Amino acid sequence: MVTYVTGVIRFRWIALAMILGITAWLMSFLGQLNIIVDDSNILPQDHPYVVAANDIEEVFGQKYTVVVTVTPKDGDIFQGPVLARIADMTAAIEAIPGTIAGRTRSLAAPQVKAIHGRDGDLIVERILDAGAGAIDPEEVRARLDRMKLYESVLVSPDRKTAAISTEFTSEPKGYAVVAAKVDAAIAPFRDDSVSIHMGGQPIIVGAIESYGNRLNILLPIAILIIGLLHWEAFRSFQGLFLPLVTALVAVVWALGGMAALGVSLDPFNSLAPIVILAVAAGHAVQILKRFYEDYETETLKTPDDLPAARTRAVITSVSRTGPIMMCAGGIAAVSFLSLMVFEVESIRNFGIFTAIGVLGALFLELTLIPALRSVLPPPKPRKPRMSAGFLPAVIWLTRAVTTRRTRLFLAALAVFVAVGSGGYFLKVNSSLRANFTADQTVRLDDAFINTQLAGANTLHILIQGTQADTIKRPEVMAAMAGLQRRLEAIPGVGRTLSIADFILSMDAALNPDGPVQGTIPAGQNSIAQYLLLYSLSADPGDFDTYVDYGYQKALVTVFLHNESSLFLDLLVDEIGAELGATLPADVTYSIGGTITGPSALNEVLVVGKLNNILMIAAVLFLFSSVLFRSPLVGLLIVLPLAATVVINYGVMGWSGIPLQMATATISAMAVGIGADYSIYFTYRLREELVKSSGNLEEAVLATYKTAGQAVVYVATAVIGGYSVLMLSYGFMIHFWLGLLVTLSMLVSAAAALTVFPALLLIVKPRSIFGPAAKALPAEKIASAAVIACLLGSAWASTNTATAAEPTADQIMNANYAVSRTHDATYKGRFTLITKSGQERVRDVLVWTKLQPNGSDMYRLSRFTAPADIKGTATLIVEDSTGDDGLWIHLPAIGKTRRLVASNKKDSYVGTDLSYGDVIGYRTPDWNNRITGVAEIDQTPCWIVESVPASERVASDSAYSRRISWVRQDNYVTAQGELYDAAGRLQKTFRQVDIEKVSDQPLRWQPMLIDVHNLLTGHATRVEFFDFEANTGLSDGLFAPRTLERGR
Repeated sequence: MVTYVTGVIRFRWIALAMILGITAWLMSFLGQLNIIVDDSNILPQDHPYVVAANDIEEVFGQKYTVVVTVTPKDGDIFQGPVLARIADMTAAIEAIPGTIAGRTRSLAAPQVKAIHGRDGDLIVERILDAGAGAIDPEEVRARLDRMKLYESVLVSPDRKTAAISTEFTSEPKGYAVVAAKVDAAIAPFRDDSVSIHMGGQPIIVGAIESYGNRLNILLPIAILIIGLLHWEAFRSFQGLFLPLVTALVAVVWALGGMAALGVSLDPFNSLAPIVILAVAAGHAVQILKRFYEDYETETLKTPDDLPAARTRAVITSVSRTGPIMMCAGGIAAVSFLSLMVFEVESIRNFGIFTAIGVLGALFLELTLIPALRSVLPPPKPRKPRMSAGFLPAVIWLTRAVTTRRTRLFLAALAVFVAVGSGGYFLKVNSSLRANFTADQTVRLDDAFINTQLAGANTLHILIQGTQADTIKRPEVMAAMAGLQRRLEAIPGVGRTLSIADFILSMDAALNPDGPVQGTIPAGQNSIAQYLLLYSLSADPGDFDTYVDYGYQKALVTVFLHNESSLFLDLLVDEIGAELGATLPADVTYSIGGTITGPSALNEVLVVGKLNNILMIAAVLFLFSSVLFRSPLVGLLIVLPLAATVVINYGVMGWSGIPLQMATATISAMAVGIGADYSIYFTYRLREELVKSSGNLEEAVLATYKTAGQAVVYVATAVIGGYSVLMLSYGFMIHFWLGLLVTLSMLVSAAAALTVFPALLLIVKPRSIFGPAAKALPAEKIASAAVIACLLGSAWASTNTATAAEPTADQIMNANYAVSRTHDATYKGRFTLITKSGQERVRDVLVWTKLQPNGSDMYRLSRFTAPADIKGTATLIVEDSTGDDGLWIHLPAIGKTRRLVASNKKDSYVGTDLSYGDVIGYRTPDWNNRITGVAEIDQTPCWIVESVPASERVASDSAYSRRISWVRQDNYVTAQGELYDAAGRLQKTFRQVDIEKVSDQPLRWQPMLIDVHNLLTGHATRVEFFDFEANTGLSDGLFAPRTLERGR
């Protein structure tokens, strides 16, 4: 060690330049650091709850859900202005970048529909359609009354609060960015007439991120306080400057390393800088304290050559404290590395980078401090400074541990038992809400949503079969419905939702003489045809949050008022009992949801904490035993720190502070920082015993004056730095850590100065007190230290139509008629494709015929696959003077129903095409203009913009604008864009493989149509085969009575 320190002093400028270069390089990465909470880092990814939650997210989303509520100050929500506000807010929220298309739920969302019966027909209509003209509040009320399953989910039972929920994609910049986007989107709607609240996991976690950023203010305050305490201790610029510079450089190295490796901070590991600051400053104080002692001695030798005295004091102080510092620092590093036993990435990151910071601090203290010391002017000779109250305290402590140590030990034991017994009451609670005080806005909003609606917490039960259409089986659907009824009977459960609720609503609508709540049909084909019947006037993505595309997986969502782990255990037992008795053997279930994450975390924290404590104890015992060549001394050093950990958990139990992610690191911090105290004390006592030739009282007194005073300096600096966290009002993570680390330092310092010396003097290990006791060689200490350290190009044409070209109306008239043959027979295949790529295929036989008016068409379709809807038939009779006729025949239930088809915006048999898209748009209903020309697939096309000629047309079509690229060679639309009522691009489509299907008249038919809904991510591919035109079909084929018999 002497050789190393001498080399550092000799090559000090090279050492300083190297440290400066490394620091500047790592500092360049600091701008990349942000406090971001990532679920994959804070949850145990192998836990069954988390595995299920990840599976659910992959298929159904349901992870980053934000809930916004609207409550009028007067009256209920059924007021025109309030409903209009809900519709406008829904549109604004849907328009936020990062929202998942089609995953917004509110009374005004297109996917939220009312199901009811009218004269034996199934009516499916949007609950609130702001684009359909003036809003009728009473009609909205009536629709909602018919759809009870949305009660407490989208509207409160008293009808005074409405909810809007939406899902977001993962945001790399963190939840706080998502929360800020939502807040900005709804800000224009806030006024004195309504109250608006925000909730959901992104809002709560975003608040944790925002509050965590308070460290940007708290860390400088902590540095200032630590600096002031050092000034008070040493009353010199160097005493203030050197520990802080060393500690700050160590922090820069650790944080720069994190940023360079792409590791983000989060509110749990963002406290690493303060830990590193405390440990590094503590070690620096030990060197500083020893330097002043040795400098005082050296100046007596050469009072006229202070630089030489300074150099000798630097070498002596670092060579004496360096090895023991390496061992203590190694123990601290391994203590933090022991956090690797946790199955939580965030805790692991905290441990790894704090350990790196501690090891970096050791290197800096053994290199930077000697180098700077040799550059700075030598301090003026001074007498050791000791506060007026410290000497009497030292004398009292000396007498207490030398003559009254048994009583001291018994008193400490009584305190240990009284306080530590509180650990029996320690609760494990990883609730995110508990990280805030009840008066914070995020908690107030969450409490309001939890009170007014079905609950702010969700539990998901994933039902999974071994093959497609498993969920359509009556016994599976009945098992889901039975589970829901059982869970809803449990206090604390607000509401449940699943695809079974919609089947029951359809059954109740189609069978008015049956049970009011409906029943699950007895046959799978009946259920499949219910779903098909619904799809005739609904959107293909309406059920995306309840069932996957192949009907192999379904989700039962349970809304909860209670988030406790004990309540979850009760629910898990109830779910197991119900599904174990009702689900078929080939159908399984798993459980996930927002409530399960904290519970999974609770479980691993308990196991991880026990393993962590045992590992820390083993590490401390091993290295202390090697260092002092005595297992007995190793045990004695472990005992006070074990007592510190127990008292910490006792205080947590008595005061109600939960064991959670942040507080789980307290043990490692207590040992990482507090282990130094006992080690330094023991090492110095051994040294002083040698100096005093075994005079016990003299050695103890000298140890208290030197190492004891250093312990006080370090503990007060750490306490001063960490106590700043308690200024973070409302954010319990900071408050708890500030309180508990302060407590740990008080207890560990007190134990190191009272209980530990008393134990030493009671046991008197031979390695310390025996006749062979002598100062440990630096090589031995360095060996112990080594053991510790191992351990998405837009383009456009400017050409315009010339006077010789057809007008826009002429183009669109020809376009409307181009595929209308006198009659036709063909096969079709609809492939429905979800955003994730799941596909569902429907095969159909189609017959069409032009009506005598030469404009309207008959369209008869009969499905041939899949098997559960085979034989289902639909008939459309267009009526350009009124409402089109639509009938459907459901063979499984033996009935033919007439449906309301006046609204052309409804989905056509569950595809991304609306009825209007299939029938076509009559030219007089739209104002058309040519905006340019372009080539599509090397074919010149007119670009025609069409806007509704009336509000009725806009309402019926749900489009505010259509853009069509119409081929100049045959008038077929090559591609198109369709814009919704809010002006957003909703759908795009392309039509290819265009074939001439008739010469007289000349008619063309695209054989492949690809449609993409940009708002939902859903797509439809339509293929036509075996197209035969003008075959002489009879008008009688298109009568409703023919639906019940195959052609």
